[in-house]
Amino acid sequence: MSLEQMLRSGPPCAVAPGARKADDLRAWITDYGDAYEVLHPDVGYQKEIREAILEIFCAYFPLEEFREHSDDVAHCHSFVRDLSVRFSEIIAAREESRRQKKWKRFLAYLRDMDSTAAQWARRRYAEA
Repeated sequence: MSLEQMLRSGPPCAVAPGARKADDLRAWITDYGDAYEVLHPDVGYQKEIREAILEIFCAYFPLEEFREHSDDVAHCHSFVRDLSVRFSEIIAAREESRRQKKWKRFLAYLRDMDSTAAQWARRRYAEA
């Protein structure tokens, strides 16, 4: 698969059903790892292509499945290292998003309690 085709297409698991899916996916992962390793990290346009490969790989490939397929790219050391960094950034972003959602729910709960307390105080004041 050429680099141009690779950057335009997703993993075969999204396209090819059947018994060959696992082999096709393994080949797709290996192609991405090999292409990443061939490009030099310090050359401008090659650095951009490496970044595009990581972006596309992370967009199409679920983080949860990488562990079972990590042997397919074990020989691609910088790809695995950079992918691990990217996945850890994704995990940290998910955790931060979860934390923000919890905080928003807590603030909504406090606002609800505050309005309930204010309503109760108004009723008590009106009764007195």
